[in-house]
Amino acid sequence: MKDMKNFIFNLYNQLPNGYPRSVIKNVISFFFSRQSKVETISVDGVKFNMYANPLINNNEIASDIHGYNRNYRLRKDDIIVDAGAYNGLFTVYAALKVGQNGHVYAFEPDPYSAHILSRNIHLNHLSNVTVIKKGLFSKKSHVKFDVQGVGSRLQIYNRNIPTINYIEVDSLDNVLADLKIKKINFIKMDIECAEIEALKGCKRTIKYNHNIHLAIASYHIVNGKRTSYALERLFRSFGLRSETKNPSHLTTYADKNS
Repeated sequence: MKDMKNFIFNLYNQLPNGYPRSVIKNVISFFFSRQSKVETISVDGVKFNMYANPLINNNEIASDIHGYNRNYRLRKDDIIVDAGAYNGLFTVYAALKVGQNGHVYAFEPDPYSAHILSRNIHLNHLSNVTVIKKGLFSKKSHVKFDVQGVGSRLQIYNRNIPTINYIEVDSLDNVLADLKIKKINFIKMDIECAEIEALKGCKRTIKYNHNIHLAIASYHIVNGKRTSYALERLFRSFGLRSETKNPSHLTTYADKNS
């Protein structure tokens, strides 16, 4: 098994960057995650288990949780949106943090990642998580999707990348209305450049939740500019206070507090 694993990784490392490499990376991650050992992760006093990922260091991803917590610490009974849940590190942490009367709505449109996400949820025996296999956007549609595992993204800015994948997208306002969910306390979002469009689809959710807090990854580059600038302008237009911090994983925070 070890020799086969080394052979596959050596072959993968010789592939040129591009769509085929991205797809193969997902297949490798998916296949070996099924053979993986279980790791124990500890964040903010919360311990949980995750299947080891052969291409991504779980502890490195877990370190990003501290950044998302920087302006708001999750509380018991909170209702959470995790957009860009990937393999579920933040989802599992948040579900344990908010307890059985809280809930996490985890959005992950990448089919490989969504499968691993579900396995990690079951590994931790969680019943307060709903996985939604859609992308978040400003409206209901189908959008070209580049499968890259941790870097999977909607192709809304660079439409020339070859792909055969189209996924269903919808606004958070629509999804929560369909689920009859009105209360949201915290939105974490890291969806590879689609954050601005997705937040345009959150206006109703933000308007009617007076104790809502947001932590949005803003290190991405769109049209040559970091997304943090556009996010701060957008939040101001919503009447929210916002600021960008956490240089190691740049994040824009917003809330309604003065």
